[in-house]
Amino acid sequence: MKLLRSIIGLLLMLFCTLISGQKLTDRYEIIPFSESASGAQSVIRYVLEDPEGYIWIATQDGLYRYDGFAFTALPPPGDAQGQHGLHVRKMHIKNDYLYAATSRGLQLVHLPTLITKMISLGEESEGRTVLDVQESAQGDLWIATGTSLHQLTYPDTITQTVLLPDSLRTTARTFSNMARLTLLENNKMWIELDPNNRRDLTLSYDLTTGQFEPLQVAGANTRDFILQLNTNNIFYLSLPEAPEMGTINPQDGGKSPIQLPDGFLRDNPVVRARVFDQETVLLNLRGKKWLFDFRTQSLIDPDWPIFLRDPLKDTDLIYDLYRTRGGITLGYCQQGLIRFIDEHKIFQPYLNLNQILDTRGNPLSSIWTNDTLLWATHYGDGGALMTTTGELLHHVHLGERQPFTMANYWWNIRQVSRDTFWVGTSGGLFWYIPSSQTQGRIQRPGLPEGLLTKGILTQFVDSHGEMWMGIGSGNGAIRWSPDRKTYKYYPVRSDALPFRYPKVLVEDSRADIWMGCQTGGGLVRWDRSTDTFEVITAHVDSVFNFDRIDAMAISPDQQRIYFGGGGGGVFEYDLSSKKFRHWAKLQGLSNNYIHELEWDRHGNLWIGTFNGLNKLDLTNNQITAFYEIHGLPSNEIGLLQRWTDSTMVISTSAGTHIFNPDRLVSNPMANPVHVSRLEINGTNYNHLLQAPGNLRLRYDQNNLSFEISQVNLLDGALNEFSYRLLGLHADWRPLNVANRLSLPGISPGRYQLQFRVCNNNQCQTTRLIGLQILPPFWRSAWFYLLLAVLFGLLVLGYSHIRIRNLRRRQQLRNQISADLHDDIGSSLSSIRFMTEMLGEDPANGGKRGQQLANIKEEIGQISQNLEEIIWYIKPTSDTLEEIHLKLRRFATELLEAKGVELFWQQTDDFHRSKLGSQQKRDYFLTFKEILNNIAKHSRATRVKVNIHSEKNDLVLQVQDDGVGFDPDQEYATNGMHTMKSRTQRLRGQLEISSSQDQGTKVILRFPWR
Repeated sequence: MKLLRSIIGLLLMLFCTLISGQKLTDRYEIIPFSESASGAQSVIRYVLEDPEGYIWIATQDGLYRYDGFAFTALPPPGDAQGQHGLHVRKMHIKNDYLYAATSRGLQLVHLPTLITKMISLGEESEGRTVLDVQESAQGDLWIATGTSLHQLTYPDTITQTVLLPDSLRTTARTFSNMARLTLLENNKMWIELDPNNRRDLTLSYDLTTGQFEPLQVAGANTRDFILQLNTNNIFYLSLPEAPEMGTINPQDGGKSPIQLPDGFLRDNPVVRARVFDQETVLLNLRGKKWLFDFRTQSLIDPDWPIFLRDPLKDTDLIYDLYRTRGGITLGYCQQGLIRFIDEHKIFQPYLNLNQILDTRGNPLSSIWTNDTLLWATHYGDGGALMTTTGELLHHVHLGERQPFTMANYWWNIRQVSRDTFWVGTSGGLFWYIPSSQTQGRIQRPGLPEGLLTKGILTQFVDSHGEMWMGIGSGNGAIRWSPDRKTYKYYPVRSDALPFRYPKVLVEDSRADIWMGCQTGGGLVRWDRSTDTFEVITAHVDSVFNFDRIDAMAISPDQQRIYFGGGGGGVFEYDLSSKKFRHWAKLQGLSNNYIHELEWDRHGNLWIGTFNGLNKLDLTNNQITAFYEIHGLPSNEIGLLQRWTDSTMVISTSAGTHIFNPDRLVSNPMANPVHVSRLEINGTNYNHLLQAPGNLRLRYDQNNLSFEISQVNLLDGALNEFSYRLLGLHADWRPLNVANRLSLPGISPGRYQLQFRVCNNNQCQTTRLIGLQILPPFWRSAWFYLLLAVLFGLLVLGYSHIRIRNLRRRQQLRNQISADLHDDIGSSLSSIRFMTEMLGEDPANGGKRGQQLANIKEEIGQISQNLEEIIWYIKPTSDTLEEIHLKLRRFATELLEAKGVELFWQQTDDFHRSKLGSQQKRDYFLTFKEILNNIAKHSRATRVKVNIHSEKNDLVLQVQDDGVGFDPDQEYATNGMHTMKSRTQRLRGQLEISSSQDQGTKVILRFPWR
C-alpha cells in the first residue's frame, strides 16, 4: 500500500510539473452554480476571466458573472425576468466589452457598467445563432452564425458580411452546425463545419482576398477534434474509423501524426478533448483522464484522484479546466464550478491517524511524540503507537482489551520513565510498557480507595517535576511528587479545591499553577508558597461567566493567561495589572466556543474553535480565520498542538493534519471593491456609477438598491459586506441581504455612501459616493424664496389696496363734507338770511308767505340731501337692487311732479350684485343729472329707462321724446363735465345722441363685475 501511494504521488507530481509547475491535489470545493444563479439546471459550456478577475460563465441557460461570492445573471435586453433558452456557446473579451455568442445573437456586455445589448446581424431566426467569436491579428472580430461570417469593428459596428458560397452550402447542407473559427497569423481563417453532427469539412477563408477553399484535414466520414492551443500548435484527433492524433500545419493543413502505443485510441475511446493551457490538451477517455503535452510530445497519466472520487466519480461530468491568472484552477461540471485549493492553503494529512484508529467521526484526544515515536490517543478506540515515519507499532487497548470500553476512552498520555507511559482514561489511570506490551492499573497507598479508577482527565507536569491530575465526576485533583513518592489529594471542599476538578492547567513565572474547570468553578490560582487556592473574579464589565474553561495558554513571557471555553470567546488576564482583555466574534473570531489554544514560534496564539481555526496576532490585535474552504479538513477543531518548531498538528472529525503556520497566509484582498449594480425605483442605472461627481437625484428617485462585488476566488464565501451612510449614521452596518443594499425612501438631503468588504480582518472600501436627493420643488430654497416674494407682493398689494381704500374713503369724506358745505350749508345760510329778513322788516308782511314757502323748500332740500348722503355711506344700500330702487323712486317722484310719464325696464336680476361706495355715488349722481336735465330742459312727455347687463358691463339707457339739443354745443356746460368725470371714475363710457325735436338718448356703460 505504501509503495502504491508513493508511485501515485510521483506520477501526480510529474503531471503537475509538466502542465503548470504547480501541484494539483485532490482538495477541491464544488460551488453549486445552478442553485446560486438561476435555480434551474444550467450546464456550463465555457469559462473566461476578465481583466478585473471576474469569472464569466457561458451556460445553456444564459450568461453569468462570478466573483467568488455570488453569481450575477446578465440577461439580454428585454429579458430581465430570466434567461431560459439563451444558450451561450463562446465568449471573447476585448478592452471594456465582452462578446457572447448566443442562440439569439451576439450579446455585448459593457464590463464597467454591466449594461448589455444585442448586436443585430440582420438575419432570419435560423441564422441568428452565433457559434463562435474570434479576434484577428488586426484587432477586428469575426463572428460565425448559421449562414454567414460577420466582421465587427470595435466595439459594435458590423463592417461586412460574408456568405458561405452556394457550392459549399450544398456540400455542408446547412451552415447551422458550424463548429468554430480558427484565426491564424497568415491572414487566413479556418472554418470547421459539422453537418449532420459530423465534422467532415474544414474551410479556409483568406481575409485578404475574400476567397473560400475547402481544406480536407482528416479525411471524409470521420469525427475530428481540432483544437488550436496557440498560433503554432493545432491539435487534431480523428475518430473512430481511423483513430489518429497529431498536429496540423497552419499554412497548408498538412498533418503530422503523433506516435502512440499500439491500440491506445482504439482501446480508450475519447469522449471529449479540451484545451487545458497553451501547451496541454485534456483528453476525456471513457473511465480515464489523460493529458497530452506538446512540449514533451507525450501522453501523461496523472492518476488524478479528483475525477474518480465522489461526487465526481463519473468522469463524463468534468467538461473542462480553467486556470486563472492568480493561479486558481477552476473546473466545471453538471453540479457547477469546481474550485481547486492551492498547495499553500492545504493542511497536509498526517499518517492516516484517523484511519488507523476507529475514530467514528471524532477527533483525536491527544498526541505525544519524541524523535522516533508517536502516540495518538482517541476517546473510544484507545491509542496507536507509531514511528514518526508512519509505521504502526501497536494499536493498544487497555483493561478489557476491547475497543469502546471505558478504559479505552483515552484522554491523555505521559512518559514517566524511559519505557513506561501513564495513560489517563475514563476508566482510570493505567501504565503501559511498549517494549513488553504489558499494562496495568495504577493504585497508590494513601489515596482514597478507587480514586484512580475514576476518569483521569488531566495529566500536567510542572517545573518542579510534580504531576497534577484532574479526577472526573467532581473528585478534585491529585498532586504527585515523583522525587518524594508522595501524593496530596485536593478534594472538593470549601477550604480546599474550590471547584469539581481541573480540566486545563498552566504555570506562571512564579511557579504558581493556574487552573480552569469544565463546570462548577472558574479561573483559579494555586499559590505554591502557601499551598492555597484563590478564585479570580472577573471585572463587572466582563462577559465571561467563568463557569467553563476548556482551553488555557500562558504567554511565552509567562505574564499573561489566555483562556476560553463555553461561548465567551478568548480572554487575556494580565498577572501584573490584574486586568482582562477579550476577543469574540465581534472582533473577528470565527466562533465563541473555544476548544484549543496553542502558540507558534512567532508568538501568535492559535485558537481552535467549534467553527474554524483562528490566528491571533497580538502585535496588531488582528485575527485571521481558516475554514474548510482553505483546506481545513473540518471546521470543528478537537485537537491543536505544537509539533515541531515550524509545524503544528490539528485533529478534526474529518482527519488529522499537520501544517506550517508560516505558509497559511490569509487572502491579500488585492482586488478592489466595486459597486456593480445600481437600481433606482427598480430600474437599472449602472451608467451613473461611471459618471464623475455625485449622484444627484430627484426627490421621487429615492428608492435605491446597490449590489457590491469584490473578486475573491480563494475564499469569497467568507466575505462580510457592510456600509455606512454619512449624513444619516457614521458607523459601519452589515448588509442584511448578502452583498446587496436597499435604501427605500431616503429623505432629501446630502449623503456620502461607502461600502466595505472584510475577509479575515482585512478590509477593502469603495470610494465615497456622493449622494444628493433633491427636495420637491415645494421644499426647495427657490420655492421658499418665491413664496416670500409672493407674500411680500401680497402684503404690498394689500397695503396698496388698503391705502387706496383709505384714500377713497377720505375722498368720500371730502366729497360728503363738500356736499354738506355746498348744499346743506348754503341752504342753511339762505334760511338764516330769510329768517333775518322776516325779523328786520315787520312791515314786509306781503312777502312773508313767499319767504316761509322758500324756507320750507330749502328745509326739504336739506332733508333730501342728508338722506342721499346717508344712503351713499350705508353698507346695506350697496346692492344694485337697492340702488335701482332708489333710482326708480327718484325718477318717479321727479317726473310725476313735471307731468312726465315714466317707462321703467330692468331685464336682469341684480339681487346679489354690489357696487362700491364711490361707484354707487357716481352711478346715482350721473343718473340724477340725466333726469334733472330732462325735467328742466327737454319738455318731454315720456321717458323710457332701460337697465341691463352686457357681459361684464352694466348698461343704463335713458331716452326721452323732448325737444332735443345739439350735444356739440352743450358739452361745455358744467353738468356735462360733471357726468363725464364721473363716467371716467366708473371706468365706463357715456354716449349721448340727440337732435332737434327728436328727443335725446343717453347710454351709460361701465364694468361692474
